[in-house]
Amino acid sequence: MFEAMLNGDASTAKRLNKAQGEVTWQDSGLLVTAAFALLAEKRFAADESRTAVKAFVAEAQQNYADSPTPIKPLVAEAVTRGVLGEESLLEEVSREDQQSTQMLLAYKIVQDAEMSATDVARVLDDAEALVDQWTS
Repeated sequence: MFEAMLNGDASTAKRLNKAQGEVTWQDSGLLVTAAFALLAEKRFAADESRTAVKAFVAEAQQNYADSPTPIKPLVAEAVTRGVLGEESLLEEVSREDQQSTQMLLAYKIVQDAEMSATDVARVLDDAEALVDQWTS
């Protein structure tokens, strides 16, 4: 479902989301966090400053102003800075807000970078390996 969403295939993502039913944070949240962390590291490689993060979040708000789930700027800044090394900021954000915000911001990074389906699959493979490291 996450891969379809990142590739911009909303209908497949919705169908798979309904089919998978209720999943746990352990099942999906860690993968989303790992993928977002990898994407954010690449996106902010040249500039991880608060100013750069705020500009990214402001742009995301504009891009997705009509989204059914609007971006909460403080949450978006916290989850972005959290995966860039300020982990304590993640403690202040619910898991649900982390996951929904990270998914939307990950989609933005993928779209901005014009990543191919192969690129997305590679990121998700790397994210799965990262989850394995975190959980072992």
